[in-house]
Amino acid sequence: MTFMEHIDLFGIADGVAVCAWVIAWLVIGYMIEEAPKSRASVAVLMRRYRELWMQELVTRQPRI
Repeated sequence: MTFMEHIDLFGIADGVAVCAWVIAWLVIGYMIEEAPKSRASVAVLMRRYRELWMQELVTRQPRI
């Protein structure tokens, strides 16, 4: 089967579903990377979490 024969198997609903998925993927990616100034982005939240984790790590007793 050639590429065009594979494409012919897809209907309009399949094309709409793929377009909706791509648009949703792009919108979610944009929202994650460019969070509004009123709330922290994922990168800021992860940095804070890592800082707290490292502070806890320094104060723990070694498990040997």
